[in-house]
Amino acid sequence: MTSHSRTDDADTPAQASWLTVLREQWYRPERLLPTALALATLLTWPYLLRWAPDLSRDAAYQMTPQQLHLPPAHRWVPGDFADRVLARAERLAAAQGLSPLSLLHPALTECLARSLLAEEWVERVQQVHQHRNGTVRVDLVWRRPALMVATSRGMYAVDRDAVLLPPEDFSATDVPMFPLAVGVATWPQGGAGEPWGDPALLGAARLAALLAPRLNADDPWVQWGLATIVLPAPARNSGEPSAVREPYRLTTRSGMEIVWGDPPGVDSKEASVEEKLARLEWHLTQLGDVGEGPHEVIRIDLRQGEPRQAEGSSHAGAGRGSAR
Repeated sequence: MTSHSRTDDADTPAQASWLTVLREQWYRPERLLPTALALATLLTWPYLLRWAPDLSRDAAYQMTPQQLHLPPAHRWVPGDFADRVLARAERLAAAQGLSPLSLLHPALTECLARSLLAEEWVERVQQVHQHRNGTVRVDLVWRRPALMVATSRGMYAVDRDAVLLPPEDFSATDVPMFPLAVGVATWPQGGAGEPWGDPALLGAARLAALLAPRLNADDPWVQWGLATIVLPAPARNSGEPSAVREPYRLTTRSGMEIVWGDPPGVDSKEASVEEKLARLEWHLTQLGDVGEGPHEVIRIDLRQGEPRQAEGSSHAGAGRGSAR
């Protein structure tokens, strides 16, 4: 008993010393004050959210077109593009109960991305990034017009993927700037921003993008005096240019007829695109402008080695008339 009592007596000072050290470490203002503040914040946070002002409706935090930084646009993108994007994003935000469109909304970049994807001039959106300075920077790819399509209802512009572009963004003075597709036997299957739906036109659009990639005087289309792309008849029940049975033909402003063959991007046994371009340049350099005036129309077949005249003068004359 005596020995056991001595053990308890020996442990008591150690326990007291441990409690004393703990109390000395924690019962200090620099430790107690942050702890008290954290507990008070935790307990009062739900009430603070109710009492705090709603800054998302403050005019200083509203998104404006000037804060939306877009890549440089070409001339056919309308000037009110940013306003249209913000208006649609505002409607999307309202559908999620986030109206008005505020820089403080966590779904801001999502609404802007969805609004941009709905624009006919946007091919794809790569990134929408919000910066701390209140601006939003967008990385996107614009759709670029590649081809004008002649129809009985007027002219329509499409991009290299034969996606219909907004007709109201083009004027009659824009038409001569583009390669012109003739012989189109279909109408657009949808509205602006949707594919035309004709495999023959898709091949023509790819050919136009190859011959006039910059839409300026340095393009082969301009340098070689090309005038039209004549569409072949498409095969039925297929949406690819490879389904086209007849060759694509080009005409020049001087009345020459050029048989191109299969469009770019098609697995073909014909000469490569590079070979066809080299042959076309050689032929036009050798022949010059012989198609002007009453001369017979020259027919160049890029799938063969040498140029030859078209058979039948009446057919040649009709070809010259259609090219003008």
